[in-house]
Amino acid sequence: MAVDTVNYDPSLEERLRHPIQHLYKASLLPVTGGSHALAVDGDLSVSFSLGWSPYAQASLTIKKPRDAAILAALDGRLRSYIRLELGYAFDGATTDIHEAVKIRLEDVTEKNGLMRLTLQGEEMEAQDADWNEGWNGLVPRTGIREFIEYVLEQSVTGSITLTGTGTGVRPDLVAEVNPSTGSDLWSIASGVADSAGLKLWHDGGTTWKLLPRYAIGSSYGTMLRTGKGGTITDVERRLSRTDWYNAVTLVFPDSLDGSGRPIVGSAAILTGPYSLNAAGKKAYTESIPGWANVASANARAAALLSTLSQRGSSYTIQAAAAYWIRPGMTVPVKTGRGPYEKQLVESVTFTPLNGLMTLHTIKNED
Repeated sequence: MAVDTVNYDPSLEERLRHPIQHLYKASLLPVTGGSHALAVDGDLSVSFSLGWSPYAQASLTIKKPRDAAILAALDGRLRSYIRLELGYAFDGATTDIHEAVKIRLEDVTEKNGLMRLTLQGEEMEAQDADWNEGWNGLVPRTGIREFIEYVLEQSVTGSITLTGTGTGVRPDLVAEVNPSTGSDLWSIASGVADSAGLKLWHDGGTTWKLLPRYAIGSSYGTMLRTGKGGTITDVERRLSRTDWYNAVTLVFPDSLDGSGRPIVGSAAILTGPYSLNAAGKKAYTESIPGWANVASANARAAALLSTLSQRGSSYTIQAAAAYWIRPGMTVPVKTGRGPYEKQLVESVTFTPLNGLMTLHTIKNED
């Protein structure tokens, strides 16, 4: 089976099945000036999830620096960033370490000579900022990408470019979107993405992405198995109805149809063993503020259903940390003597101090 280790040495897929040294580096990037190394002490966690916003999040505990300038920059109110690099040492002098995230410092707590840092991805900038109705006449309406880029740029200095979706796509979805003053920028931007059946996120590095939701692929992030030669240290399988849905209804009270009723979007699984008739209806309903028409409302419902309907079959897996793994990758999972089962990574958390990662996976039911 083809495994893609992205920017890491391809031999690491096999090396992880044996003892290996894990490496990590933490650096402070103030608004001005150069970078400063930070001394990690007792805790470091880096997470990515397509079910969260921000997509990239991290936390670490460091020894309190003595340098006054470094201490001043360790302030969540500033736009200080932290770069975290993760990797390995092997074959004596060989090291393979790469940037995992470069994300904003959000919270700092200090106690007993240690500082706990909480980090949040770029989406937080848009979640913290609000819309002004005066921008409604300025926002471009030639396509969803142009619209979203303009919205996100209101929370940052400089321009933003989305990758994955070109310009001029679905202008009908933004022709009538006129947010009210006070709406947070992220809800506007992500709502437009959802209406087109797309996912919007920042990768924790330098790139904003606007892409279709992921599905099971033919290239694999890593091969996960228990037993001798496997990298799994703990695994839990769930086949559950609790967090699973086969129908979605979204109500948009701010947008009315010709009869004066709120626009409603709906989607459901109509065929197969998990359909309404075969499995019984498990419905998810939500009221969403803002503009919608019937087409965009149905698209948002379908996009949400594609996620909620996959949560019924899932794994929680602890394994040797493969630092190239990201949500959206396909990972075959083998437990005991059973066959490999292809699963989609929904989230991953790396804890390099113990050399492990925790994956949450879902099965694509399509």
